[in-house]
Amino acid sequence: MPATRRSTGKAKSSAGQTKLAFSNRVTKTSAIDNAKKNSLKETPSKPASVASPLAAITLSDDEVSEIHPETGDSSLNDIEIGPAPPVNEEDELARSVKDAQIRKFFNEREKGRDSKRVHQESLSVSEKILRDWDISSHYGPCMGISRTKRWKRAHKLGLKPPIEVLAVLIKEQDAANGKIDQSHLDQLVTKVSRASD
Repeated sequence: MPATRRSTGKAKSSAGQTKLAFSNRVTKTSAIDNAKKNSLKETPSKPASVASPLAAITLSDDEVSEIHPETGDSSLNDIEIGPAPPVNEEDELARSVKDAQIRKFFNEREKGRDSKRVHQESLSVSEKILRDWDISSHYGPCMGISRTKRWKRAHKLGLKPPIEVLAVLIKEQDAANGKIDQSHLDQLVTKVSRASD
């Protein structure tokens, strides 16, 4: 049996390959990089200050007096800003839902529960309905999406979400409750992430 040879120093590769080094920068340029460089050379540079499109608007003295707030002219109240947002038939149906129907829906949901709600005695019926809506996984995830968008997505997918939930959302939005559209779980995650920063 022949003796094994041991070499001292660096190992040589048999095929003449060198070792791969991942710490060096890539110095090759691609055709895409060359095209970007050429396009940057050909485009003229933009001026330092770009005027806004509103800067070119000038009003005559008559027009200024018509919209001046000190004159007391009420002609601005007649101006329509734009088209009204389209009203869906789901929104109309949700607006027609009465409070009695919402309470009936909530009571039916409560009868289906195995145990009593804990730590929710101080919440309103609408908040209890919305929290129940948040945790029902049948309609998709509730994180990172507003409650209204989640309801409409579930409706579009044919999952038949309860109209009472949309009715509660619309009534709370009409009452100027701004945070009602964000799920309770989303609010908790936002608080925790802000506290950890």
